[in-house]
Amino acid sequence: MTKWVWKLLFKPQCLWSRWVQNYVLKGRDIWSATATISQSWYWNNVVRMKDLLLDLTGNAGQALLMLESCSPQLKYSTAMYYNALRTRHDTVTWAPLVHGKGCHPKHSFTGVLLMHNTLPTTDQLVSRGIVMVNRCSLCKFQVEDLHHNFFSCGYSTKVLSIIANWLVINVGFTELQEVIQTFLSLRLSRKQQAGFMAMVYYIWKERNDRIFKGICTTPEMLCFKIRSHVNLRLFSS
Repeated sequence: MTKWVWKLLFKPQCLWSRWVQNYVLKGRDIWSATATISQSWYWNNVVRMKDLLLDLTGNAGQALLMLESCSPQLKYSTAMYYNALRTRHDTVTWAPLVHGKGCHPKHSFTGVLLMHNTLPTTDQLVSRGIVMVNRCSLCKFQVEDLHHNFFSCGYSTKVLSIIANWLVINVGFTELQEVIQTFLSLRLSRKQQAGFMAMVYYIWKERNDRIFKGICTTPEMLCFKIRSHVNLRLFSS
């Protein structure tokens, strides 16, 4: 969306900019434009992006300078604008494990939710009043929370044991934080990084498949899926 703000300011002769100036802005500048219900959804989002630029920089002059500094030789650069606009935080210790080069993006996304304890486990759903009964869908015996699913549950413990053996990693614990620290303490290969994230993803997927689809997979078959997925991904890359 920033590109359209940039085009109005730095490419006024292009067809889109001329059309907007004549039929939307009607002689006003982009900085004074406001989002209205009569305008299109797309144009209102351009206006909101303009407002965001003003909030970040303080005034139109500073916003113009930022836009100009991110446009070397008047060429729009998505990467430079992204780095200028995004909020930066310190790198978390688990980043190398979750965002390893061999990891599938959807596996990494599940890993981020795991690290932030925001996976919608049954204990969280009960606390929100969404469900009434808390029972682990993997072992059927204990209540479900994040630490039970990873890796105190008998089902996930067996998967962890098989995958750790396949990855040639000695995991002597079943507590989630200790398992994570074990993996972080090692110089992991792409296969080991991808294997850990695939294991997390497929355990969570198995839990959801049992709840929503009524499909159950043995730990051995789930490990076969994990190994196959990782091997195919590493081979294709």
